[in-house]
Amino acid sequence: MNEFGQFPGGGFAGDENCRQGFSDPRQGFETCGIVEFMHSFSILTRLTGDGKWADQCEILALNSLPAALDPFLA
Repeated sequence: MNEFGQFPGGGFAGDENCRQGFSDPRQGFETCGIVEFMHSFSILTRLTGDGKWADQCEILALNSLPAALDPFLA
C-alpha cells in the first residue's frame, strides 16, 4: 500500500468537492475514503502499538484531507 498508487500526502486523490463535473469515482479516491483510511490507521495504531500507523494518519489529516475539501488548501 505504501509503494503504489499514493499521492505525496499519503493517501489517494480525494477531490470530488473541488472539481465540478469530476465526481465520477474513477477520478480519484473520495473524501470519505480518506477518512476511512485514517480510521483504519488509527485502529492499527491501537492494535499494534506501532507509531508508524499514527504517522500515516497524521500525514493524511494534514495533507490529503484539507486538499480534498477545498482547492485553496492544496
